[in-house]
Amino acid sequence: MKRVETILLILIAALIPFHGFITVALPDAFRFWKEALLGIKLLFLLGIEIHRWTQGKTLRLSNGESWMICFLIWLAALVALHPDTMTAVVAARYLGMGALVFFMFSRLFRILEFTDRKELFRTFSITFLISCALSVLMGIWAKFFGGFEVLSSLYSTTISSWVPGQAIPLYHEVGGFIRMQGGSSGPIEFAYLILMGFFLLLLPHVSRYKWGMGVRVILGILFLFALFQSASRIAYGLAILGTLFALGQALRLPRKFVLMGIISLVLVGAGFLVGNKELNTKLVQRVGTSQHFTAPVEALQVGLSSPLTGHLGAIGPAARSKNLRENNDDRALIAENVFADVFAQTGIVGLILLAGFFVSLCFISSSFFYPAIVAMLVAINSATLFDMVPISISFFILFAFFSTMGKMTMKKYFV
Repeated sequence: MKRVETILLILIAALIPFHGFITVALPDAFRFWKEALLGIKLLFLLGIEIHRWTQGKTLRLSNGESWMICFLIWLAALVALHPDTMTAVVAARYLGMGALVFFMFSRLFRILEFTDRKELFRTFSITFLISCALSVLMGIWAKFFGGFEVLSSLYSTTISSWVPGQAIPLYHEVGGFIRMQGGSSGPIEFAYLILMGFFLLLLPHVSRYKWGMGVRVILGILFLFALFQSASRIAYGLAILGTLFALGQALRLPRKFVLMGIISLVLVGAGFLVGNKELNTKLVQRVGTSQHFTAPVEALQVGLSSPLTGHLGAIGPAARSKNLRENNDDRALIAENVFADVFAQTGIVGLILLAGFFVSLCFISSSFFYPAIVAMLVAINSATLFDMVPISISFFILFAFFSTMGKMTMKKYFV
């Protein structure tokens, strides 16, 4: 059981940072390889659950699992009642992926013995970190050493698995700056996966594999360079704040002092961004910035027209896919905020279930993980990142790890 679980986890951790490259380099049938791996894992979980049931063993749902299974049931009901089944299924795939991944991995980690779970966390982290580093090196090669020319023929015709009608672009430019994407489907996906790797690098469990401080510093610098090259503004901020928090922990500064210092720096930094003309133009007034504020409002207005059940598939990738199919034009509203998106498509019931999950996550996880949980929560709400399946898979696997480790002291996990 442990061997199969470990192999599946290693495959997901190793391949997710190369989601875009796999999509363009392999035949079209492999576009949904990640869903196939998760399907195998789901069958594996069902087999374990049935075997345990025949032996008279049961495992109650945790709080996080209860919220997520209720969200999935509500989503399934909305799909069943929807007049356009295809559109509803496409919407459910994006909205429900994170919930399904959390439920699956949380159940598996709780079923396994504690020592196995701890080792799986380390194995996942190390594999993911190595894969992220390779993705960054690929991005550096593509941008600075002629890789664009080599890869251009691959990326020019392959349709994205999460942006209907659009090919996966290799070359992204904002204000004359070429954005790095590594092996991902784009710079945003790249930035948030590298950001997750950066936070994993800060956890002490990495040192158990005899990675000296020098290796961790080199990887940290490499990841920070990659985040800068991605030109993702939220990733910039979260990486800086994560570094400051880690330094505070390393220097054993009082947590309240560290938090107050970070809050002060955020306020000062925000004022500097607004006040400095050059930075204001490049970062604050960048094309598309206003959509981060206007799109959630528009999504909320969509939800308010049917506040109980929402309008499943009315916005996001499902609406894009429908418009492409019916009108040969894939333009549609993207909510740019997870909670606004969920409210617009699943109503107040879906919103309450999702919010309840995140609240429960803070109660069932160790406070040691709170900075990473908060950072990921900020990240997924800076855009509709549930639409980007590799990010939701990665983040919710980590949420499952955090929740199953509970509130025991970190010494029992990492020493």
